[in-house]
Amino acid sequence: MDEPTIEDWLDRHHVEIIRTHATTLDGTVVGKYVNRPKFLKTLPDGHGIADMALAMDMDGTPHLTFWHEFRNAMIGDVHLKPDINTIIWDGIDPDLGHCVCEFVDVDGNEISICPRTLLRKVTSQINELGYEVKAAFELEFFLFSNSFESARRRQYRGLDPVTAASSEAIYQARNAYRVKPFMTEVVKRLNWQRFDWESWSDEGGIGQIELNFSPKDPVAAADTLSRARQLIHEVAVDMDMAVTFMAQHSHGFANGLHIHHSLVDSEDNAIFLDESGRTDFLMQWVAGIVATTPAATSVFFPTVNSFRRMREFQAPPVTASWGEETNQLRCVSSRGLPAQRGLKTACLPGMPTPTSPWRLFWRAASPASGTP
Repeated sequence: MDEPTIEDWLDRHHVEIIRTHATTLDGTVVGKYVNRPKFLKTLPDGHGIADMALAMDMDGTPHLTFWHEFRNAMIGDVHLKPDINTIIWDGIDPDLGHCVCEFVDVDGNEISICPRTLLRKVTSQINELGYEVKAAFELEFFLFSNSFESARRRQYRGLDPVTAASSEAIYQARNAYRVKPFMTEVVKRLNWQRFDWESWSDEGGIGQIELNFSPKDPVAAADTLSRARQLIHEVAVDMDMAVTFMAQHSHGFANGLHIHHSLVDSEDNAIFLDESGRTDFLMQWVAGIVATTPAATSVFFPTVNSFRRMREFQAPPVTASWGEETNQLRCVSSRGLPAQRGLKTACLPGMPTPTSPWRLFWRAASPASGTP
């Protein structure tokens, strides 16, 4: 937020409605459109929402067999607590703003399983050890010329990918040109909402696109990814098209979600590699990630569909191992320029809305996994 108070920010941007934004354990975006007086009145703890919003599956069915201390025996309320530093102007709707929230109980206390709260705590633990994490995501999705309504009538079969090719390829300029009108609108909205992105390109699947984001603090990186997925969906709706982030929507190449991360010290020096090569810190960090990979599948593979992508020689890593400059392993180190020295962790989104990015990064680079 670039104003002294939230009231000043709302006045300057003429925002009268704020859409709150949080994700469930499985990554579905939830929230409300809140009138400005109500939004301000409920600060700092935020507005109420049914507690099942945090614990429901991707079809909207509450996890009634799952219980936690935040749950109410009669399915009560929790709150969405806004992080006002994340508030942004919509760019399309002149009256609308957006704000990322965390789940808290009705007394304003943190809920330990809230995905964003988890990652924020892990990031703080790493900072307390004297390190800073820089993180970035590679987001993949498929684009279709059919609208969502048309796709639903077809039972999501036989859709028409936006591409110039009839076979799988990658980085093809002709394919990228076909999707450029769509991506031009996506990029325009990303820029309006001040989301830092680096590049986009044609990917390996038929009609597949990859969008790369700039490195930043892990919480901010996850915020950007979650918001960007919603933004891409909205562009598709507005243009009578359809997109999917589903892990395996058909035969052939499928959607992945790569996490790039690196550590620096207080003087911004890379920790994983130095002039002599790999550091002991890197090897211990990698060992922790590889060792915890089997348990992490409960987060990385939230649905049956996620497992359908795990096939040999089809791009996803199927081995809990590590290597240098390869995409076929679970964990990859880069030995490029100092600013590029870090790890690439390959994981999967779920279906139809990918798993929570905050939970993904929490498992990919937590102190329990890697810190010596």
